Amino acid sequence: MDKEFQRLLDLFSLSQEGKHVDVNEVLKEAVVFFDHLKDVFKTGSDEDKKEMVGVMNTMYSKLLAESDSLVARSGLTQEQMEQYCENPQNFSKEQWEMIGEARKKMLDSGFEISRYLQGKGDAPSKNKDAPKRSSGASRRDKWMRS
Repeated sequence: MDKEFQRLLDLFSLSQEGKHVDVNEVLKEAVVFFDHLKDVFKTGSDEDKKEMVGVMNTMYSKLLAESDSLVARSGLTQEQMEQYCENPQNFSKEQWEMIGEARKKMLDSGFEISRYLQGKGDAPSKNKDAPKRSSGASRRDKWMRS
């Protein structure tokens, strides 16, 4: 896991330094990382799971920083950047499919972490009246924005 996580951090660092980073490479590395993360939450020890929560917190902070940096460098507003990123015409078919896969895996990982934290008492307990995740919701509805 350390190898996958470090590779993603290295890609984020290169991007923050203003160096060119291949979007395809970032997406492929993200998919590998989230596949591994899901496996850890299914089969790992409590210690491994706690470590993954810390890794996800670090990754979230890095993603926010990279998002802010990208918006600042682009000259676009946050809203304009979101609109750009949500338009499949701005990406190749392969990139758009990988973006969708990475989003799904990130969302699934978030749910895994949430279930783990709820089971440990570190997060609020499930509210019976809370809306349930609908299978008919679009990907855009399920995607968390920074």
